[in-house]
Amino acid sequence: SLSPGQFEKILEAARDGGFFPVSLDEIVGDALDAVPPGKKPFSITFDDGHPSQIRLKDGKPDATCAFSIMTRIFDDPKATFFVNAGTTGKKPFGPDAGKKIGILREAGMFLGSHTAGHLKMNALSTQEVIEQMGETMLYLDAVLAGDLAQENVYLAYPYGVLPSGKKSRDAVKSFKYEGRTFGHPA
Repeated sequence: SLSPGQFEKILEAARDGGFFPVSLDEIVGDALDAVPPGKKPFSITFDDGHPSQIRLKDGKPDATCAFSIMTRIFDDPKATFFVNAGTTGKKPFGPDAGKKIGILREAGMFLGSHTAGHLKMNALSTQEVIEQMGETMLYLDAVLAGDLAQENVYLAYPYGVLPSGKKSRDAVKSFKYEGRTFGHPA
C-alpha cells in the first residue's frame, strides 16, 4: 500500500520515463493504438476495491485518491480495478460503490474480478472456486447493466495463488453459476 504522495511520485517517474498506461486488453490483444507516439505502454492495476482507489468529496473524486492522481498525471489513462464483490453484500470502494464505478467506467477504466471473499484459491474445492468467481461476476454484470458480455473480465488471484488441480484451473476459463456461463481470459 502506498501513500498518495508515493503513488504520485511513481506515476510522475513513469510519465517522465516515457511510459503511458493502457488497459490489459490492449496489452494482451496487442492493440496499442492508444499509446501516443514515442511512449511505452504499461498497465496499472488495483486490487481489492479499496476506498482509497476512488473516494468522493462533494460527489466528485477526491484529489488524493488514486484515480484522481492517475488522471491528473496522464491524459486519458487506462487501468484495471480488481474488486472483491458479490451478491452477499460486499461492495467495492466503500459507500456509493455504484456511483464510483460509474465514474471509473465513464473515464474508460476496467473492472476485474478478485473473487468474492479474497480467499486462497488453492484451499478451495472446484465448486468453491466457481462460487468465488461467480458471485463477483454476477455483481459486476449487475453494476455494468448487463455490459459484462461486451468485454473481457480478467481475474487477479488473491495472494497470487492459483486453484489446485486441473479441474479447478479449467473452471476459471469457463464456468456456470446461477444459470449463467462466465469465464476469464486465459
